[in-house]
Order: sequence, then C-alpha cells, then structure tokens
Amino acid sequence: MPVEVEMKLAIPDDETANEIFSDAAINEMFWGEPKTTHMLSRYYDTTSGSLSARRWTLRLRREGDRKVVTCKTASVDVVAGLFSRGEWQVYADDVMEGARLLVEEGAPSELLEEIERDGVVERCTIEFDRRAVQLKLPAGVIVDMSVDKGVIKSADRERPLHELELELLFGRPEDLQPISELLVEKYHLQPERLSKYARALELELGRPVDMTGKDVE
Repeated sequence: MPVEVEMKLAIPDDETANEIFSDAAINEMFWGEPKTTHMLSRYYDTTSGSLSARRWTLRLRREGDRKVVTCKTASVDVVAGLFSRGEWQVYADDVMEGARLLVEEGAPSELLEEIERDGVVERCTIEFDRRAVQLKLPAGVIVDMSVDKGVIKSADRERPLHELELELLFGRPEDLQPISELLVEKYHLQPERLSKYARALELELGRPVDMTGKDVE
C-alpha cells in the first residue's frame, strides 16, 4: 500500500517563508530548483457521509495543467507528530473516473462501492499556491518541502491557509525529525495537527475536529 508520511508546520507570515527558502543550510540540501504551482482542490464525500465517517479523504486537485484524484485513509501518528496514512493518486478529469482508477491501483474497493451506491457531493474547496523543492538529506533521504499559501472555503465561510509541509519521499519516518526540528527551533514554527480537509470540516461543522477529521462531540 502506498503510504504518505509527512509533518505540517504553521507559517506565521511571508517573511518567515522567504527566510526558510533563503536559509543557507537548507539551500545546501536543495535537490533541484524551487517551483511554484497554483492548485485548486475540491474535496468530496458520499451523500451519506460514509467516507468522512471512515476518516477517508477523496480529492480532485488541479495542479497547474493537470488534474489529480487522490484517496487518503485515516492518519496515524507514527513518530513525534509525524503522520502516516494510505494514499493513492491517479490522473483523471473527474472524481467518478478517478475513483474507478484508484481502486484499480489498490485503493479500498469500498471507495467505489459507496460512491456508486450513494453518489458524491462536494464538501469544500481549497485554493493555494505551492512553492516546493526536494531536499536531499544524509543517507540518501529525500524530502519534499513545500509552503502552501491560500484560502480554505467551506459552508460559505473561509479561513487563510499558510503552512509548510515536509513529506518523506525516501527513507524512514524518523528521518524527517532532524529537518523538522531544525525548522521548529530556528523559526519558532508550531506543528499543524489538522489536515487541510479537517480544517475545512471545522468551518462546515462549526466545531472542532480531531487530527484525523473525526467529529469531536
């Protein structure tokens, strides 16, 4: 099963984001040049809410000129605030086509079964610019570092989005700790324990949710 391992850190302002990308110690880790991409994400659930009840995420994202459909399963805290979850991605023009392809790629068959039974409805949209670069760390560890800035919209409400993501592309979960600790200590960043979708659900529901997106009573 494809697995996503990442850490999210809240960014207080543009100056901090620019300082991170200009940091000489971090620049030494750059594996390629930073690139900025405009992204528009639409998140879906079945009309019965069965996907969010399972703590799954179904997303159609426009990344520049590409459309990517993604399914993510529930998050698990694996090491000191680092989160892991199953993740499958395919190129597709719409969420129904994408769901069929995702199951072919190994996503849970219940995804397609529940969509075909209940239909889908859009829950929220998130639009942002992503500035990203890959970092090459010791022992061949590869990390994708990105700063996302934009807005989360749900239920006629919106909230700003400004966060740094560290996603492990190659290595062990604990290999993310040195770079995350460096950023936290040097730039006084705070961990962001909620996914983008969970924060959108907070807007829609008008109450807190936990880090997996489950409603908090």
